[in-house]
Amino acid sequence: GQLMLATSHLHARYTLLGPVKAFTERYPEVELHLLQADPDDIPALVEANEADVGISTELRLKHRALVTLSGGIIRRSLIVPQGHPLSGRKRVTLADIARYPIVGYSPRFRGGQIISQTFRDHDVKARFVVSASDSDVIKAYVAEGLGIAIVPTLALDGSDSRLSAVDVTELFPKSTMTVSLRPDFYPRRYLLDFIAMLVPKFNRGALHKALHASSARPSPANANREKK
Repeated sequence: GQLMLATSHLHARYTLLGPVKAFTERYPEVELHLLQADPDDIPALVEANEADVGISTELRLKHRALVTLSGGIIRRSLIVPQGHPLSGRKRVTLADIARYPIVGYSPRFRGGQIISQTFRDHDVKARFVVSASDSDVIKAYVAEGLGIAIVPTLALDGSDSRLSAVDVTELFPKSTMTVSLRPDFYPRRYLLDFIAMLVPKFNRGALHKALHASSARPSPANANREKK
């Protein structure tokens, strides 16, 4: 068989590396394909049966045609060049961050929208000097001194000694990794095992329970009729 995963660059590069390696060792006969896409396009790929599973950082819109499983919290870190005035700090505020130019995520993506909106909600004026969609690009620009950045902590693998990081998860709205599935998908054993590798709390029993709960949920059309 084959397993098609629709995911963003962030999760393809960092979240999925361990589970994919474990999966290919357990199921060497299964072809596993990573389909990288913009986060907002991932649910549509699953709905259209172009992907078996979608892995993203939450969903901007509700997709009632899909079963969505919440994984772990995505922590965020402020990264600065070594020797920067914020380097070595245990805590920082939004005002502290806004004192310096920021290398941010593209406003087209949910992560970029969350960060910029948080500054606006707290009436803190931040200066974004560069925007990109790739965490590795952002880290490289910060290391070269173009600014500071807020990135998912999982994107920090310790490979760049020029950077210093401070946890800033509590400064921003909570984000979680989200797994998307069609409720009528065929529960192949290797697919169930992959989801358990990705989100251990969703073993086969827990996954079947989530799917059953979704199938019992009224469709949007039926729900509207019930309201009438």
